Amino acid sequence: MCIKSLYKNKRHSLSLRRLRRYLIRFFGYAKVSTSQQSLDIQVKALKEAGVRANRIFTDEDSGSHTNRDGLNLLPLKVEEGDIILIKKLDRLGRDTADMIQLIKEFDQEGVRYDF
Repeated sequence: MCIKSLYKNKRHSLSLRRLRRYLIRFFGYAKVSTSQQSLDIQVKALKEAGVRANRIFTDEDSGSHTNRDGLNLLPLKVEEGDIILIKKLDRLGRDTADMIQLIKEFDQEGVRYDF
C-alpha cells in the first residue's frame, strides 16, 4: 500500500510512528584520514545518491582516533529501517574488530547499510 493511498484513506488514523513504517530514510557517513583524500567528493556522491545534507555525518581525522564526532553521532540518529550509505567499509575505521562491532550494532537495531 503506498503512502498516498494511506493518507487519502480516512479509515486509517495515521500517526507519525505508523507512517514511519512506510518511509525509508537515507543517512551517509564520510571520512578522510589523509590530506590527499577529499571529503567533498564523498559528500557529493552521498548527495547524488539521495542523502539529504543534514543526514550526512563526516569526520576529518586519523582512523586511529576512536572518538570521531560524526561516527559517534550517527548511531544516535538512525532508527530501524534506515539505510546508511558509506563509500567503502574502511571509512568506518582502521581496526577490523571495531568495524565488525559497529556493523553488528547496526544489524541489531535493524539499520541497513550499503558500501
